[in-house]
Amino acid sequence: MPRKQKPLEARKRRAHFKSKRGCRNCKLRRVKCDEVHPQCQNCVQYGVTCNYNQGSDLQVTWQDKSLDTASQTVFSALPPPASIIPSIVIGEGIGSFSLDLNSQARLHRFYHRTLPTIGTPRVTALYRSEVIRLALAHPFLMRIMLTLATTHDRHLAQTSSIQDSILAQTESRHRAHAANLFNAKLSLPILPQDRDALWASAAMLGISVITSVQASVPECWPLKITPAEPETIYLQWMDFSINKKAIWHATDPLRPDSIFHVLADEYREFMAPPKTCGVDEIPKEFVDLCGFEDWDSGSNPYFKAVSMLTYLRNSRNGPRSSSETLCSSGVLPRDLRFIGLMEPEFKALLVERDLRALLILAYWYAPLSRGVWWMAGRARTECRAICLYLEQNCSDGLIRRLSNAVREKCGLGAGGRDSRFTDAVDSMWLEM
Repeated sequence: MPRKQKPLEARKRRAHFKSKRGCRNCKLRRVKCDEVHPQCQNCVQYGVTCNYNQGSDLQVTWQDKSLDTASQTVFSALPPPASIIPSIVIGEGIGSFSLDLNSQARLHRFYHRTLPTIGTPRVTALYRSEVIRLALAHPFLMRIMLTLATTHDRHLAQTSSIQDSILAQTESRHRAHAANLFNAKLSLPILPQDRDALWASAAMLGISVITSVQASVPECWPLKITPAEPETIYLQWMDFSINKKAIWHATDPLRPDSIFHVLADEYREFMAPPKTCGVDEIPKEFVDLCGFEDWDSGSNPYFKAVSMLTYLRNSRNGPRSSSETLCSSGVLPRDLRFIGLMEPEFKALLVERDLRALLILAYWYAPLSRGVWWMAGRARTECRAICLYLEQNCSDGLIRRLSNAVREKCGLGAGGRDSRFTDAVDSMWLEM
């Protein structure tokens, strides 16, 4: 008779502590996090940006009953769980793609972290409630959102060169897809259902163009003359404002059935030409430098640029209208009006490396070099480049002394600054 076996004893689980301080990515992948800040080793090896839990587990913000549960989950307070992959297909036909886990996490960060830095609270609310809905059906718009989220990741990461390289490659891939799809869409007759998506894409592409700085150090920037291209100065990013105007007219965001119609008052005020400042409101140093007293201001190519700069700096201390509400990053939409309303004659002077025009541009860059993340990198690099260029190529004492006031703001140091000479210019033009 066979011997009866004893029942196996229940396996006892070894006592352990469940950490609640691990990063979100490790929790999603269900792996042990070493909880090292700011980047845990798992995320470094996996090639993603580490993000530690700072909020609640509530399902919040935007949901649409027309979408499946997976699509809704992307916009919850926490990144989407791995269980919803593959689930979200963006668009149909050519250009359509599926959001993998990394892209869903980027979209989550764009929604909660990046959006508030690129617009006023009203703009942020509109993008969260309406524009992201459009992105689910328009691949070019979704690609642009993923581009900005990755650019923001790279700005915040400050990790190893390997990690930065991975993020840069991802950013370039999304940007290339976005540009190709966007240009292909514009090459065809614009359909009514595409107009809002095209305008939203143009607005965000403008920010992406600003963040795409080809040089990381001032010595390599635009003003460096190369034998191959002796007449070239790389200010093409400013041309995007012209392209945006063309897309604006083609899509008409102020039409009654546009989702952007609720922002009509902001748009009209933003695009309205600023009040012209009188010569008596402009710092005397620039009146002397540009010859405003001896030259009819209407024909002086510097006057509108200097007047605009004076207006922008003075308006920081005055009352704000609804369209001038600070976004969370501290930038005012009106700051970009300097580029959008730049006269062709003044830009021609910049292309010719006119010393006075470059100095005026540096004064616009200087306060922005310590401001919003998507403008600060370009402003800092190009402002430093202008200061170095003026130092090497200018013998005019007035220009050199005025440029010294800018050096401190963009991180180059005082450079022999005469505080008595530039205090008035500082208070009017260089304060954030």
